[in-house]
Amino acid sequence: MMLKAAVVSLTYGIHHHPELWENPERFDPERFTNEAIAKRHKLAWVPFGMGQRQCIGKDFSMMEAQIILAMVVQRYALTAAPDAAIKPKISSTLKPNRSVLVHLEPHTV
Repeated sequence: MMLKAAVVSLTYGIHHHPELWENPERFDPERFTNEAIAKRHKLAWVPFGMGQRQCIGKDFSMMEAQIILAMVVQRYALTAAPDAAIKPKISSTLKPNRSVLVHLEPHTV
């Protein structure tokens, strides 16, 4: 008799676990300062997986995201659109349940 098993990583659960994160549902960029990273378990934040099976595009993705974010915030002020509440849609990756709506206001020089 052959048994088959699936192994699933509950990344969303890890990233929102109250024993690992203070106010886990709140957006807090300060969680990712070098000091904060040094204080927490190395597997508390694993958006690209870990070890041999981690995403091969990790470094490119992080670099690309930082460049795009820097270009956008240099040019625009962003504010959330009214009633812009987003809920997570869990699939093979975490996605918003609908389009993310924001207002872009060009910076005046």
